[in-house]
Amino acid sequence: MATIDLLPTFAALAGAKVPDDRAIDGINQLEYILGNAKSARSNYLYNPGSASVQTNILTGNAIREGDWKLISPLTVGWFLEDAGTGDWELYNLKEDIGETKNLAAQYPERVERLKHLLQSSEAKFPKPKIPAK
Repeated sequence: MATIDLLPTFAALAGAKVPDDRAIDGINQLEYILGNAKSARSNYLYNPGSASVQTNILTGNAIREGDWKLISPLTVGWFLEDAGTGDWELYNLKEDIGETKNLAAQYPERVERLKHLLQSSEAKFPKPKIPAK
């Protein structure tokens, strides 16, 4: 469960309707909270960056599915630790929680599948508007 799941979960709990005039990226997790089901979420999309350094979801974002996390290319960040290699990075978090061994070269099929999930997420949400300087 993620914080983005709170809106649809609380709406379900209250019997309210989730707004349909915008994209809602959360998932109703009421059955999970009640102990009746496993999480309704199969993956998590991360956006650790800021709209001021990125205009595309495929720049500096990540997706996690199970033990696997794919990070999109990023070379610019607010802090030194935000700056990535500029390449796609794939980590098995069960075996490497510190994300020290990039496994993208060893698992190209997994990279492509997770990259496709990330790209399909991009189509669902509008690009951020960056204010003019």
